[in-house]
Parts: sequence; structure tokens; C-alpha cells
Amino acid sequence: MLLDAATFPGVVVCCRPLAVLELEQNARQGGRQRNDRIIAAPAAARRPPMALTERVRDELVAFFHAATLFEGKDVRVLGWNDADAAEALVDRASGRR
Repeated sequence: MLLDAATFPGVVVCCRPLAVLELEQNARQGGRQRNDRIIAAPAAARRPPMALTERVRDELVAFFHAATLFEGKDVRVLGWNDADAAEALVDRASGRR
């Protein structure tokens, strides 16, 4: 979630998807598996969400690489997709489609 303020663990924030970062990583039982990341912004933000410029996208990719650096997951970026693809991913995961 892209938010310019701190929150606390367990706080639920209604969000809207902005994009999806499509990733692949090592699976626990061998092989490779998808582990896409949905980039979202609060639905009731007072300011418009930050633009996902190339620089912001690069920073997000670097963050997700760093977050798995010592876990041996060998994360590979497959690409970016738009808000509609992120919404469809949420729908599939929640059983709405």
C-alpha cells in the first residue's frame, strides 16, 4: 500500500488497486511459482495517489528484491500490469471470479 503516513499492525485500510507487479520465485517444493504483488492506495485518500512513474516502479522492485534477499527465493520480475489486472487478481483470490 502506498501511503504517506504511518499505520499500526492490524489496521484495516480500504484500498483500491493501482497496479500489479508480476513476480516469480523459487517454490518451497522445487520449481518456480508466481508471487505477484498488488500495489494499492487508500480508497479515501485526501490526496491523489502518487504516480507510478518509472522511478517509483524501480524503487518498488528494489524493495521486493531486498525483502527476499536472505531467503534464497531468487525473485524474478516478469513485468507490470495495470489496475484492472490487479482488481482481477483480487477477485480471483477472493473467489469472486
